[in-house]
Amino acid sequence: MTRGPSDHRRPDLGELLEEEFKLKRLQRIVDQTAAELRWKTETEAGAGDLIGETRRRVLEIFPDGGELFDRIYRPRFERIFRERRHQHTNF
Repeated sequence: MTRGPSDHRRPDLGELLEEEFKLKRLQRIVDQTAAELRWKTETEAGAGDLIGETRRRVLEIFPDGGELFDRIYRPRFERIFRERRHQHTNF
């Protein structure tokens, strides 16, 4: 018997809660990294190290999320750091 798209198993409450926990953890990590880049990180090398460490932490939560991280979060983090450096050079 062939299964169609409507035959997929629905996630149980535990799976939904686990996914929500992972997403909230991801959001905390992303927010923390953005804040550090905005207020603490002084050098480009330091920014690169922080972004690399953040990517490693994200992959612990979502092992298949590397490409998504590189397409969404890396450019965002790099922009935040560039804007900070630009603001500091204009004072």
